[in-house]
Amino acid sequence: MYDCDGLEPGHLVKLITTLSNLTLLDIQRCEILTTSMVDLMVEHLPKLEVFKFSIPPTCCSRLALLPSLKKLDILSSYEMAYIPDELFEKLVEHRADQLERLCIISRNAIAKRHIDKIIQLRNLRFLSIGNNDAVDDEALQKLCQLQKLEILSIKDCHVITDRALLSLVKSCPRLHIINIDFCFQISIKFVIDALTFLRNNKEFVERDLPLEFPVRGTRMESGIKKRYVSRSKLT
Repeated sequence: MYDCDGLEPGHLVKLITTLSNLTLLDIQRCEILTTSMVDLMVEHLPKLEVFKFSIPPTCCSRLALLPSLKKLDILSSYEMAYIPDELFEKLVEHRADQLERLCIISRNAIAKRHIDKIIQLRNLRFLSIGNNDAVDDEALQKLCQLQKLEILSIKDCHVITDRALLSLVKSCPRLHIINIDFCFQISIKFVIDALTFLRNNKEFVERDLPLEFPVRGTRMESGIKKRYVSRSKLT
């Protein structure tokens, strides 16, 4: 039901109370979620594993009480619409060993204090926190604690550097996809150093291959274009 902005609250309530075997619910861009609806979800949707919604609903912290929740996607069209601290606190309290995916699509929806909570979600396999100024080298050092992490999107995080990103690769043995699109400071040096480390530490590698690093808008992409143009002129 993504982008069904005409969805009536009563219809959503009926869906929640009727479809007890529901495992996925997507109501992104339908900003009608209320505390009473979340309470009904907790009561009537015991098998719901994937939930996708839009902020800012102030009731979202109670979503952590969904008994089978494994994947949570949060969308916001509002810049600086911070996700309530209580949501992260409740996720850590109730779902630290269960939540596998956390996808936050918003401009500056998280602060540095939220990173301290995210790293306590120790079962995360997929994390998307791009387009947030709070995601800097210090934040990447903290994310090194997520030992089960496989896929990370930090695109549009403009201040992270090669050194911090390399530390992440060294620390997270399952990490094999890192979206660094428009991370302006990342250069080809990161890829060379990462591949050298992996080649020399094969016993450390638990990750799926091949490694993937989307690099649009980085120093790496501009370097590749310059090399291509230079070679074209020579031929």
